[in-house]
Amino acid sequence: MRIAIYAIAKNEVKHVAGFLKTCEGADCVLVADTGSTDGTVEALRDGGATVVPITIRPWRFDTARNAALALVPADIDVCLSLDLDERLNDGWRADFDAEWKPGATRGHYLYAWSHKADGSPGVEYWTDRCHARQGYLWRHACHEALYSDRVEEVNVHFRKLRMDHWPDSSKSRGQYMDLLKVAAKEEPHSSRNAFYLARECIFYRDWIGAEKEARRYLDLPSATWKEEKSAVMGFLAQCRAAVGDRTQALDWLKRASLLVPDRRETWVQMADMLYEAGDWTGCYAAASKALAIKKGPTAGFNDPRAASAHPHDLASFAASQLGQHAIALKHAQDALLLSPGDERLARNVAALSKLGG
Repeated sequence: MRIAIYAIAKNEVKHVAGFLKTCEGADCVLVADTGSTDGTVEALRDGGATVVPITIRPWRFDTARNAALALVPADIDVCLSLDLDERLNDGWRADFDAEWKPGATRGHYLYAWSHKADGSPGVEYWTDRCHARQGYLWRHACHEALYSDRVEEVNVHFRKLRMDHWPDSSKSRGQYMDLLKVAAKEEPHSSRNAFYLARECIFYRDWIGAEKEARRYLDLPSATWKEEKSAVMGFLAQCRAAVGDRTQALDWLKRASLLVPDRRETWVQMADMLYEAGDWTGCYAAASKALAIKKGPTAGFNDPRAASAHPHDLASFAASQLGQHAIALKHAQDALLLSPGDERLARNVAALSKLGG
């Protein structure tokens, strides 16, 4: 089996060494360069990658990725799309060969998006940018995805293969908003495009735009994925809270929790809001609901705080305010176990211990 890693790049020389190292094990490494001037092309070629300059006007990510895919040699069996700031797990090729099945066309694996500079993980979810060489095409101007209309898909869910994203925070994402608006206009019935546009508006704190797009999402017949709908209701809660309408914000979170009761993020968001309101009974109940959920990452809108020390921290503070010091101490200790270097959490444990928790 021959595996190709293919990518698009522009001015990413700082990532080249790590990218080439993580590509070790691939039979072919191909990069479509879209106009680098910082030495990216030369560094990639010196490291053994095949680099082909391309020009995409007007710019859109799906067209660029399709151009890169078209350059992959025809004798390749499986392709893996990788950006220069992404890294595969050590020994990935052995994991791949052990789990890929004859006749498979699409591979799913765990992806950790946007690691922080201090090494803390970002959002984790399952993704599927591993595919057979033939029969696939990228679609959507931004937040592009792979589609197939020429093969009957046979899926593999890798247990060990993993990809981590280490972004360059200095690079602008300003083009995303315009491209997402293009995507939404091109496919107005696509709930996927509406979701991403609403999320981008949230990123820029455009509460009016986010609420408008989130409500449009909920009205679309294609919006059938319950977990995504729950996340969009969370967007609406953020929008309402941002303008001081806590009642409606909590109502949206209650709807989200009824739709998908086992989504941790909803309960954490609710606990945060009740914390801000000083509702300690409600805050503790919501944080406890979150902590009772053990389900791992499933989609591209998980909040890393939900799997962090944060829910225990909320539960500890709420329990303390309710006079339940033993319970507060236990949650404080659990929070510290999840974030052992956090001095504030260490002080909380010390303070609660003195109270006789």
